[in-house]
Amino acid sequence: MIDVLVERLRRIRDRARMRQAAAALSRLDDRMLKDIGVARSDIAFAVRRTDPRS
Repeated sequence: MIDVLVERLRRIRDRARMRQAAAALSRLDDRMLKDIGVARSDIAFAVRRTDPRS
C-alpha cells in the first residue's frame, strides 16, 4: 500500500517538474530555442522525452 502511494506521489512530482520545464522553455524566444535545438512546437515533446528526475 505504501509503495503505491509513494509511486503516485512520485508521478505527481514528475508531472509538476515537466510542467515547470515546459513553462521555462516557453518563456525563451525562438532564437534561444533554436540554439538548444528545440522548436517552439516541439516543447511538449522535448519535455516528455527527458527524465524529470535528472
